[in-house]
Amino acid sequence: MNKESGQKQRILYLDLLRAIAIISISLNHAVNRAFAVQEGQAAETAVLPLYLNVIKTGAAVFSRIGVPLFLMITGSLMLTREYKTKKDISHFYKSNWLNLFITAEIWFFIMFVIIMAISAPDMFRLESLPKLLLRCILNQLFVSQKTLGSMWYMQIIIPMYMLLPVFSLFLHKGFDKWLIPLTGIIIYTQYLIPAVSAFFKMNEIPFAVHTDFGGEGIVHYLFVYVLAGYWIHKNRERIRELVRVRNMLILWILLFAVVCTYQLYAFQKEMDYVLRYNSPGVALCGVGLFILILLVKDVPGFLRKPIVYLSQISFGIYFVHIIIMEILVRFIAALSVSWNPALLMLFYEVVSVGGSVLFIAILSKNRFCRKYMFMIKP
Repeated sequence: MNKESGQKQRILYLDLLRAIAIISISLNHAVNRAFAVQEGQAAETAVLPLYLNVIKTGAAVFSRIGVPLFLMITGSLMLTREYKTKKDISHFYKSNWLNLFITAEIWFFIMFVIIMAISAPDMFRLESLPKLLLRCILNQLFVSQKTLGSMWYMQIIIPMYMLLPVFSLFLHKGFDKWLIPLTGIIIYTQYLIPAVSAFFKMNEIPFAVHTDFGGEGIVHYLFVYVLAGYWIHKNRERIRELVRVRNMLILWILLFAVVCTYQLYAFQKEMDYVLRYNSPGVALCGVGLFILILLVKDVPGFLRKPIVYLSQISFGIYFVHIIIMEILVRFIAALSVSWNPALLMLFYEVVSVGGSVLFIAILSKNRFCRKYMFMIKP
């Protein structure tokens, strides 16, 4: 069930998860541009008909699951790998990490040029060449970056990748149980307390709760997903024995409905609150979907190749779709004011993802683009 023809063995459930994850992430950018998700939530919710509020809420919640899925896939693949020798570790940094870094640098440069040309054309045209070069160099060194918002993920994943062999060695030495208390502390301080605090603030309850224990930082709580992916993949056979697909599907649908209900409730408040990656509901939906797809024994034959291909080019879609979407927003913003927001969201999603697939299919014929721009592996 986990094998595909080709040079390397493919893990079908991870391919399916990767395909779902990139659809989720691209949908996040589409729903944010078609609806008032980040600000003005209450005003929009009050005037939208119920069906549009339901669509908006479902899309907003589902679109938050993609990043957790990608991180869990990273954990399932990278932390289960053993680094027994210096050669293994050296190969990881020279192959996996360096390729990731080169790809990020390429796209940081591309997005810098696009933003300077579209968003700051006067600066691009009038500023002296030395100043432009200095801005570009600083941009590539992660200083005062001018890039699209989606690239925050690369700024997180590059240093996180550097630590993966260290954590893998730690885990394979039998110390994985020692990470359970640490994970519990992170969940308590970075997931539960912020969620309670947001609920109090949203409902104007004059009782502020916060903690400085363990510090703050997005890397803290995102790494929990990496560890979750490792633990789930490591125990996948036992999970398949204990959990039935039907039961897990029902449980996930119920859980997703509850989380959507809470988000819809939040949309009606003046606080402008949207569930984030460290929200317990998002975490449960992400982990639940990961387990659900793990339990899927097979998919129809005609879907296998599209799933595998979408999985292979998912990283490329991540970079390309946001550029296409930004161009669409810039050129149709005035025309789309009267559009149904659900159809506008679908338009952004289909055109940006479809355009990305076409763009990658053409450029990936070049070996350099295939390897370094899109990180397509066999």
